[in-house]
Amino acid sequence: ASGHPTKYHDGTMVPKYSSTSTSTGTRTMLCRPGDGHTRACSHFQMGLRAAAAGALDQFGAASNYWHLGDSSYESLLSDHFTAVTPEIGCKWSDVQAAPGVFTFSECDRVLEAAEAAGQQFRGHTVMWASGDSGSAAHAWPAWLNDTLSAAELRDTLKTHVQTVVGRYAGRQAVYAWDVVNEALDESGSIGDSLWAKLGTGEGGERDFIDEAFHAARLASPETTLAYNDYNIASMTGWSAAKSQGCYDLVAERRARGVPIDAVGMQLHVDTEYNLVSGVQANMRRLGALGVEAHVTEIDVACAPLGQSCADVGGWTAAREEAQAQVYAAVLAACLDEPACTSFTTWGVTDAITWRRDERPLLFDEKLEPKLAVQAIRDTLAANRSWVDAYYARAEPAFKGADGGAALEGGEDSTLLIVLLAAGIPGATLLCVGAALAARHLLRRSEKVRLAKVPSTPSAREGL
Repeated sequence: ASGHPTKYHDGTMVPKYSSTSTSTGTRTMLCRPGDGHTRACSHFQMGLRAAAAGALDQFGAASNYWHLGDSSYESLLSDHFTAVTPEIGCKWSDVQAAPGVFTFSECDRVLEAAEAAGQQFRGHTVMWASGDSGSAAHAWPAWLNDTLSAAELRDTLKTHVQTVVGRYAGRQAVYAWDVVNEALDESGSIGDSLWAKLGTGEGGERDFIDEAFHAARLASPETTLAYNDYNIASMTGWSAAKSQGCYDLVAERRARGVPIDAVGMQLHVDTEYNLVSGVQANMRRLGALGVEAHVTEIDVACAPLGQSCADVGGWTAAREEAQAQVYAAVLAACLDEPACTSFTTWGVTDAITWRRDERPLLFDEKLEPKLAVQAIRDTLAANRSWVDAYYARAEPAFKGADGGAALEGGEDSTLLIVLLAAGIPGATLLCVGAALAARHLLRRSEKVRLAKVPSTPSAREGL
């Protein structure tokens, strides 16, 4: 969003126990009525933050410095999330609005609040790769333009990256930086921008992406450095070309020593999103490449980007349930892939979001939890009913013959189906199933921080 969103309503929370029925079954939850149908609530004795402990390195949310200080909002943020990403405050226009003049007060405030709450911090974003001056919410200031020569632009870029990343080097809470944001066009090629003056990257030529990552690694050797983009999450469907372009970009540059540690998948989607199987397949291939896969900006709106809930018939119980299913399915994909270590929603409440009229987040305008909160809690607790409901509704081709989701460990589902068809005794099937379940839990326990790629000696020259 380009301006400060309207302040959220400070609604009271007086939850009570009740039962609610959904297509995924009947469960007892804390709930209260809302919008004409029963609204599920989390039990506030244990927030999502505690539920996510041990399952992911980070379960985060985007926040902004001007919302800090409101006790209701801060409590929601600290109770439910282990990490914070500043939506605005650390971008180029925020920290270097004038050439050579750095101001970090806005970025510092978000980090200091996270540290006080015992949370981690994701820096976002060191440089925005595409767009015109003033576009894309603080992408870069007007003085950073094509009147600069290639040499001036290169020096400016390296100085900015090293100053910003270096300022926060060694701060324990800082786990990652989105170093380069949105460099690709929809075909998967590097988009046209003023940064083209520094080279195209073709044939191994060093370009602005190389410069930025090498400068960031030298400034903070232990921080996870990420490339972040939208429409790259699924390697199938309408995002396949851009997803492939991202994979190729990361693979080629890592092969020549560019220190890209992670790929950030934004995932600004809606309730009809039906490519989660492709998201998980992409996470898996990125892991095979040696990089982490991070869900960095997920929000699941009631309608396609640019439309409101009113445009599609209003916010209904069915849409809220579909939203919960999509959140659960993406989370399950992340939990099931060792390469996926981080899951971040792009905001906390529907009252503070760039998709204001689309109800995309976990908590509503009054800070009341939506069904998605319960879906995430259940998924973290290994209850895959919401995930199964997603695949039955949105991707029925990925349902196994036994009725269970056949995405994670598809070969395991196939094995059980073959054994069942062969007439293997039930006791044997139970033993095989237990062994496969144990293997699945082992895979979840394998989530480890991947080794950082250092800058190569040749790459350090000229920095």
